[in-house]
Amino acid sequence: KINNAQLTISRNGASDFQDRQVHLFVDDEPWGKVRYGKAVTREIAPARHRVRAFNTLFSHTIEVIALPGEHVGLHCTNGMPTAGWLMMIFLHVTALRPRLEQL
Repeated sequence: KINNAQLTISRNGASDFQDRQVHLFVDDEPWGKVRYGKAVTREIAPARHRVRAFNTLFSHTIEVIALPGEHVGLHCTNGMPTAGWLMMIFLHVTALRPRLEQL
């Protein structure tokens, strides 16, 4: 459809832990998983949408507004929180947190 918009969610940031897949949801509809170095692109209706990234432990949700014919880009990372390195040093484990930001 000519008046549809597109949404691309990419995952290739330098701060990404590059491990574990991230599950993507748009308006509570599962979009699949995105691994490091990959991207997911689909058509969406022009409207306000809720996009959620979930790594089976934590999630992050943002809202985007797509205009007719617009290509909306999001960047997804799955990285360590501020205290992540301390957890790695003392506990030998860390919790990864997904983040979404609009490009």
